[in-house]
Amino acid sequence: MRSLPVRWLLFPSYIVLAALTLVLSGYFLFRLLSDFLYRETEEDVAARTELVATALEGIPLDAPSSELDSRVAKLSDGTNRITVIRADGIVIADTHANAPSMDNHAERPEVRGALRGVPTSARRFSHTVQQEMMVHAIPVGKDSAGRPQAVVRVGEPLSHVEEALSTSRRRGFAGAAIAAFVAALVGWFVARWFARPLEQMQFAAERYASGDLTFRVGPLLSAEGQRLRLALNNMAGDLDARIKDLARRNREQSALFRSMSEGVIAVDHQGRVLSINPSARELFRVTLDVTEGRKLPEVIRHSQLLSILDDTLASSDVLESELVLHEDQDRFIQVHGSALILSDGQRIGALLVLNDVTRQKRMEDERRELVANVSHELRTPVAAIRGYLETLENGAIHDPEKAVRFISIASRQTERLSALIEDLLQLAKIEREVESEQVERIQQEIEPILSSCAQTFEPLCEDGTRIEVHCPPELEAEIQEEMLERALANLVSNSLRYGRPGQLISIRAEERSGWIHISVTDEGDGIDREHLSRLFERFYTVDKARSRQKGGTGLGLSIVKHIAKAHRGDVSVTSRKGVGSTFTIRFPAEA
Repeated sequence: MRSLPVRWLLFPSYIVLAALTLVLSGYFLFRLLSDFLYRETEEDVAARTELVATALEGIPLDAPSSELDSRVAKLSDGTNRITVIRADGIVIADTHANAPSMDNHAERPEVRGALRGVPTSARRFSHTVQQEMMVHAIPVGKDSAGRPQAVVRVGEPLSHVEEALSTSRRRGFAGAAIAAFVAALVGWFVARWFARPLEQMQFAAERYASGDLTFRVGPLLSAEGQRLRLALNNMAGDLDARIKDLARRNREQSALFRSMSEGVIAVDHQGRVLSINPSARELFRVTLDVTEGRKLPEVIRHSQLLSILDDTLASSDVLESELVLHEDQDRFIQVHGSALILSDGQRIGALLVLNDVTRQKRMEDERRELVANVSHELRTPVAAIRGYLETLENGAIHDPEKAVRFISIASRQTERLSALIEDLLQLAKIEREVESEQVERIQQEIEPILSSCAQTFEPLCEDGTRIEVHCPPELEAEIQEEMLERALANLVSNSLRYGRPGQLISIRAEERSGWIHISVTDEGDGIDREHLSRLFERFYTVDKARSRQKGGTGLGLSIVKHIAKAHRGDVSVTSRKGVGSTFTIRFPAEA
């Protein structure tokens, strides 16, 4: 059923009420007017009847006579009718008809009343003159018994009354039509006036439904409307404040959710995705723009994760598991699964929190490898020193030649052990400073550091080996001088240790695209390609026997890598077998 506006519901009621008022008012007014006109006519006819009766005094009224007819004719004005009737009902004179031919009037109401001595009026249709008449009859004369001798009756046609009533009726209808039109206009405006507060409330409700809670309803005339307006405005204000508070909390939670480094996946009890944060999308390479409402297998196809989800949905305990993402390099993900529970205790799904522990795994592996390597590297010189000392203790000390050789070997192993421990301590110190960001760098020129390194190693050059430095004097950067000297020393030392006789070692520094590039190039034997990716790992050497023979610890290039990190940079190597190698340290020119 179609609903109508309030004004169309109110307007017809006003029209009906106005119509009823006009009809009833017109009816009663018409009745009052009719009664008034008839009463006035009746009184006028009664007065005339009294005058006629007075004028007929002294004239015999017991039989028709010319004098009576003449007198009656004179008294009539042409419109009213005068009739004289004897006590027996015989008409003896009439101004509008032949008296002898008229019916006996003894039974006429007004005549009967007059014969009883009571002046009587009547309104009835006269068959004699064929008109509606107002008649009044009074007794005249008395006989010896005191009874009226005759009755004088005067009749007045009611045509003028009917004309007046007809005119009044026409004017009443015209007035009623005008009044009805005015009432309709007034009713329309009143209906609009009554409907306007509701329309304002409706408009406000529509604005609120569309999300505009800042709209306020203006003042209304009625007290009820004012109370409703205040209640609606207060409700909108409260809703606006609550929605803004909820929106703020939602933004904060959304920002927290998006900024979490841990991946988070929330699903309902049917396994449909409620939310996935960017970290989880990145972990599982989710490409779908819209994931909410989809089953998790449609979004992420990983059997281990789906199995963990099923276990979490089926359990009330907090579950912890680990899965592996097989990519170019395996990634290890720690998964914590728990029930998703509302504040009222209702369980609606499950929550999976994903932590990428690949770095920790690799650090643990590196730590284990480091411990193993350190143990191995320490074990060799310690075992050698202990072996030679035991040999000396067992009598070799009495053989001068063997004693000198054994002591010399033990001394070299001690030096190697000392160098190894020093490099380990140095590497640990650099790692600690890098992790805590406590490296103090100073803006200074680079060329003096390169020249100092070359001067330090020039006395160690043999068989025509040369060291050259190429660096613009004005080149500056924010550096930690001691660390950079150590890195260059390790690179130049390796070039001297593994290079060919008569080679040229070039130390070059330059700025390219906002980065400082410091390279050390030698003309050694070069390095096979399969070794390049692991060259900067701790204790990794291309030829372990040769490294030990040359006095290397296997930590020099790892130290170089961490020094580059301390300068917010990196280190790389290019090498050609039989041509030589270039090690390049790169870091930003400006802080």
